[in-house]
Amino acid sequence: MRPSDLDPPLLPSLTSAPPQGDVYPDNTRVTIEAAIIGRMAEHIHHLESQLVGDGVSEAPPPPYVSS
Repeated sequence: MRPSDLDPPLLPSLTSAPPQGDVYPDNTRVTIEAAIIGRMAEHIHHLESQLVGDGVSEAPPPPYVSS
């Protein structure tokens, strides 16, 4: 038997199931990613509202940059 036959693979197989139990409980990663995206959206909305100001209904277009 070669030593490489004994070593576990460094990367998980694409066909293998995701880790279970304490590593990734049911949908934990998806929930965390959704929470991060939600927080980013809130932050972007806050920044946009600061840009727009009180009297304007939408943000100004970005400046034109010629190539």
